Amino acid sequence: MHVEPSEAVTLLSSLSRGQEATVADICGSSSLATRLREFGCLRGAALRVLRVGSTLMLQLGELRLCIRRRDAEVILVIPVLALPELAGSGLAESGLAESGHAVAQLASSTLEPVLGR
Repeated sequence: MHVEPSEAVTLLSSLSRGQEATVADICGSSSLATRLREFGCLRGAALRVLRVGSTLMLQLGELRLCIRRRDAEVILVIPVLALPELAGSGLAESGLAESGHAVAQLASSTLEPVLGR
């Protein structure tokens, strides 16, 4: 399923250093998408941007992955602060939003309406 960027969904390449997000979709070639899935870049996966530039460094679970900016432009994500359940939930303020676990728990319920299911 292909998802177009919206207010909540944005390109991975547009995130800043330290920003966290949940993967919404990968829109690239099948070989790139397959390779990214092998590394754990799956719909609903939590990630953090560690470094930006011509190459982005990402934290996906226990894996650190460097990806070219042009390849990052095919990955759609939902930034943590854009998740409706985080706003006013106290998770962001309490620091729980920092854990990939908190984001992953919210992702399954949040992605369904965004992806139009």
